[in-house]
Amino acid sequence: MDTSALHTDEARAKSRAVSELTKRPDALMAAMNMPQIGQDRQRVLDRTTEMPRTCRRTYLRAMKGRSMKAAIKSHCFMCMGWQRAEVPLCSDPACPLYPYRPGA
Repeated sequence: MDTSALHTDEARAKSRAVSELTKRPDALMAAMNMPQIGQDRQRVLDRTTEMPRTCRRTYLRAMKGRSMKAAIKSHCFMCMGWQRAEVPLCSDPACPLYPYRPGA
C-alpha cells in the first residue's frame, strides 16, 4: 500500500474530526480536557459561541494556560473583531502586545 495515500487519508480523517469538534464548542472543550470549573467553564463556552469557528481552537489552547503564543494570538483576534486580516494592520502601538502580534 502506498504510504503517502495512508498519511493523506489519516490527515483527512483528523481534519474532519477537528472540523466537527469546532462546530460544537462544548465537545471541543471536552476533547481538549478543559477544566470543569462551573461558572468559569460556562463563560469560556459562551465566549466561543461568539467567535468564528476558525478561532475557537486557538482560543481554547490559550485558555488551558499552556500556550503564550495562542494567548497573544487570541487576544489580537478578539481586539480586532475576530478579523484575522486586520491583526497585522493594528494601529495601536501603545498596546503591550503590539510588538508580538501575529503577522508583524
